[in-house]
Amino acid sequence: MQHPCICCTKEVTTRQQAVECDCCHRWQHRTCGTEISLKVYQEALKLVRLTFVCSKCVRPVGHMTSVAVNASYNEEPPALELRVIPIAESTQMDADPFLDHLSR
Repeated sequence: MQHPCICCTKEVTTRQQAVECDCCHRWQHRTCGTEISLKVYQEALKLVRLTFVCSKCVRPVGHMTSVAVNASYNEEPPALELRVIPIAESTQMDADPFLDHLSR
Protein backbone atom coordinates (compact mmCIF):
# COMPACT_ATOMS: atom_id res chain seq x y z
CA MET A 1 0.00 0.00 0.00
CA GLN A 2 1.59 3.26 -1.16
CA HIS A 3 -0.55 5.84 0.70
CA PRO A 4 -2.59 4.46 3.62
CA CYS A 5 -5.13 6.85 5.16
CA ILE A 6 -3.96 8.25 8.50
CA CYS A 7 -7.39 7.54 9.99
CA CYS A 8 -8.84 4.36 8.43
CA THR A 9 -5.56 2.87 7.09
CA LYS A 10 -7.23 2.03 3.74
CA GLU A 11 -5.42 2.98 0.53
CA VAL A 12 -5.80 6.60 -0.62
CA THR A 13 -6.08 6.59 -4.41
CA THR A 14 -5.92 9.43 -6.93
CA ARG A 15 -9.66 9.11 -7.62
CA GLN A 16 -10.60 9.72 -3.99
CA GLN A 17 -10.99 13.02 -2.18
CA ALA A 18 -8.03 13.24 0.16
CA VAL A 19 -5.68 15.77 1.73
CA GLU A 20 -2.01 15.59 2.61
CA CYS A 21 -0.86 16.67 6.07
CA ASP A 22 1.52 19.62 5.76
CA CYS A 23 3.55 18.32 8.72
CA CYS A 24 3.97 14.55 8.33
CA HIS A 25 3.10 14.43 4.58
CA ARG A 26 0.77 11.48 5.08
CA TRP A 27 -2.64 11.30 3.39
CA GLN A 28 -6.16 11.24 4.82
CA HIS A 29 -9.52 10.75 3.09
CA ARG A 30 -11.60 13.93 3.26
CA THR A 31 -14.46 11.97 4.86
CA CYS A 32 -12.25 10.39 7.56
CA GLY A 33 -12.58 13.07 10.22
CA THR A 34 -10.92 16.00 8.43
CA GLU A 35 -13.92 18.30 9.07
CA ILE A 36 -13.52 19.55 5.48
CA SER A 37 -16.88 19.88 3.74
CA LEU A 38 -17.30 18.81 0.13
CA LYS A 39 -17.93 22.44 -0.85
CA VAL A 40 -14.72 23.69 0.82
CA TYR A 41 -12.73 20.82 -0.70
CA GLN A 42 -14.02 21.51 -4.22
CA GLU A 43 -13.46 25.27 -3.93
CA ALA A 44 -9.93 24.70 -2.63
CA LEU A 45 -9.11 22.54 -5.65
CA LYS A 46 -10.30 25.28 -8.02
CA LEU A 47 -9.09 28.49 -6.45
CA VAL A 48 -6.71 28.19 -3.55
CA ARG A 49 -4.25 25.96 -1.75
CA LEU A 50 -5.65 23.86 1.07
CA THR A 51 -3.53 23.72 4.21
CA PHE A 52 -4.21 20.70 6.41
CA VAL A 53 -2.63 19.40 9.60
CA CYS A 54 -3.77 15.94 10.72
CA SER A 55 -4.98 15.21 14.24
CA LYS A 56 -1.75 13.37 15.06
CA CYS A 57 0.37 16.45 14.24
CA VAL A 58 -1.80 19.23 15.66
CA ARG A 59 -1.99 19.87 19.38
CA PRO A 60 -5.63 19.56 20.44
CA VAL A 61 -6.96 22.96 21.47
CA GLY A 62 -10.63 22.70 22.34
CA HIS A 63 -12.65 22.15 19.18
CA MET A 64 -10.36 24.21 16.98
CA THR A 65 -10.27 22.99 13.41
CA SER A 66 -7.02 21.94 11.83
CA VAL A 67 -8.02 23.12 8.37
CA ALA A 68 -7.28 26.45 6.76
CA VAL A 69 -7.80 27.74 3.27
CA ASN A 70 -5.12 30.14 2.10
CA ALA A 71 -6.11 32.36 -0.80
CA SER A 72 -3.58 33.84 -3.17
CA TYR A 73 -4.23 37.54 -3.67
CA ASN A 74 -2.78 39.68 -6.41
CA GLU A 75 -3.51 42.86 -4.52
CA GLU A 76 -1.47 44.14 -1.60
CA PRO A 77 -3.29 44.41 1.73
CA PRO A 78 -4.61 47.89 2.47
CA ALA A 79 -2.17 50.19 4.25
CA LEU A 80 -2.91 50.94 7.87
CA GLU A 81 -3.68 54.53 8.67
CA LEU A 82 -2.62 56.12 11.94
CA ARG A 83 -4.53 59.14 13.13
CA VAL A 84 -3.35 61.27 16.05
CA ILE A 85 -6.12 63.12 17.81
CA PRO A 86 -4.87 65.85 20.17
CA ILE A 87 -6.34 65.89 23.67
CA ALA A 88 -7.38 69.26 25.06
CA GLU A 89 -4.99 70.66 27.66
CA SER A 90 -7.71 71.08 30.24
CA THR A 91 -9.84 68.01 30.93
CA GLN A 92 -12.04 66.83 33.76
CA MET A 93 -9.27 64.52 34.92
CA ASP A 94 -7.09 67.55 35.68
CA ALA A 95 -9.63 68.63 38.26
CA ASP A 96 -9.70 65.23 40.00
CA PRO A 97 -8.05 65.65 43.44
CA PHE A 98 -6.88 62.02 43.47
CA LEU A 99 -5.08 62.40 40.15
CA ASP A 100 -3.74 65.78 41.25
CA HIS A 101 -2.27 64.12 44.37
CA LEU A 102 -0.58 61.41 42.26
CA SER A 103 1.12 63.92 40.01
CA ARG A 104 2.92 65.64 42.92
